[in-house]
Amino acid sequence: MLNRLVQKKKIILIVCAVVLIVLWILTLIFGNGEDKVTVLVLSLLLPFIFYGFVRVMYKIVKINAPSKVMRFFFWFFLIMATFCIIMMIIEYVTDFPNGLSPFLGCFDGLIVATLDEAKKNIETETQK
Repeated sequence: MLNRLVQKKKIILIVCAVVLIVLWILTLIFGNGEDKVTVLVLSLLLPFIFYGFVRVMYKIVKINAPSKVMRFFFWFFLIMATFCIIMMIIEYVTDFPNGLSPFLGCFDGLIVATLDEAKKNIETETQK
């Protein structure tokens, strides 16, 4: 199952990016909060920062962790990030137009970084 998700990483990345951009544009147009600019800038920067942080985290853990533990981490973080994205979209809808959270991008970065590391892990297992 993880293999299928890794193969569809580009589609998942596009969907996450489109959702984030649509919510970002809606906040840009309709938002009226005092910290609107800060939220908009952070929601564009945090996915890249979090992506790099998660990749480094996986590299550190991967040194001593067996492949079963890594698979557990991949599934745990994918399920957790998906759940958090759904909850943040619901929060955005209920708090419209000022419901955008910069952490929505963090979870997008977490999903993409996890799928990248899962792909590397699967390739490493098949080579052995």
